Amino acid sequence: MLPYAVLACRVLLGGVLICAAVQKLRRRPAFAAFVAAVRRLGGVPARLAVPAAAAVVAAEFVIGGVLLLGAAPVAAFAAAFGLLAPFTAVLARAARRRLDVACACFGRDGDPVAGRHVARNAVLLAAAAIGVAGSAAGGGAVPEPAGAALCVAAALVAVLIIILIDDLAVLLRGPAGPRT
Repeated sequence: MLPYAVLACRVLLGGVLICAAVQKLRRRPAFAAFVAAVRRLGGVPARLAVPAAAAVVAAEFVIGGVLLLGAAPVAAFAAAFGLLAPFTAVLARAARRRLDVACACFGRDGDPVAGRHVARNAVLLAAAAIGVAGSAAGGGAVPEPAGAALCVAAALVAVLIIILIDDLAVLLRGPAGPRT
């Protein structure tokens, strides 16, 4: 069971991190939105927002790639946890203060930071923690192919849900404006 959990966590975190990096770099306005979010959310001095944002994107690519390749799983999961923990703290502070700052984690202006963004990151942090513990306990063995395929498919669905959380929230919330 443990190798399946580790595989699912690798695909989930690796997929989310790679997609986040790609979305931020896909168009210049997407990276600019992320830099603006870094400035407005705090956590780093405003003059360091651009280099900090660039470092985050680079870290997302590297950590996501290492996770997807399955190399150094304990270190990769620990690095993912280290990358996500400060984001989660900043998002939690912004949600608690009800700051009107869009979460630009996936390179676009979305709804202001809310509890769902914190919950999303909490899920990702849990996946990183499970990955560290599972990999350290020897859960990196190659699972049986059919089970592995099922784990990968489930993890990819979870990646889509995480990436599209703002769109799903709009869909579930319904149209804006007065109801008649």
